[in-house]
Amino acid sequence: MQCCIMMGRVVADPVRRLTASGVPVASWRLAVDRDRPGADGQRAADYIDCIAWRGLADVVSKWWRKGKPMLVSGRMQSRSYTDRDGVRRRAVELVADGVHFVPRDGSGGAAMQPVDVSACETIADALPWVDTPQSIGPAPSAPCEGDASQLGMGDLPF
Repeated sequence: MQCCIMMGRVVADPVRRLTASGVPVASWRLAVDRDRPGADGQRAADYIDCIAWRGLADVVSKWWRKGKPMLVSGRMQSRSYTDRDGVRRRAVELVADGVHFVPRDGSGGAAMQPVDVSACETIADALPWVDTPQSIGPAPSAPCEGDASQLGMGDLPF
């Protein structure tokens, strides 16, 4: 089982389309800052291709635009395809099963600073979006057993 959580900014407005069978799908790219600055003092960003299906595709295309902060949860998926020139390519994308609004700080900007987990007593303390009423997305199909707020930082394998 895999679970990915990425927080970043939407690079361009999400594109919503319908498959041949009429199923809505949205695609967008998320710019995710790395946690450490480079030699020049600037943080590099990784650009993650994301997709959402059905109702979640409608939500993403309606509520997010270029530059807006977003937290995406889902799974990584790789696929192979042949491009227009006949070259075999491989793509890796984050298949979203939930998207979340990122809380704003008092200045109107997004509160997207990294969390210092060394000061957290539990994992729930390190996840500022836990119990946020603004979460959007279906409930997980296989919920985690137990209560994450009961886990200590020492319980993590990394």
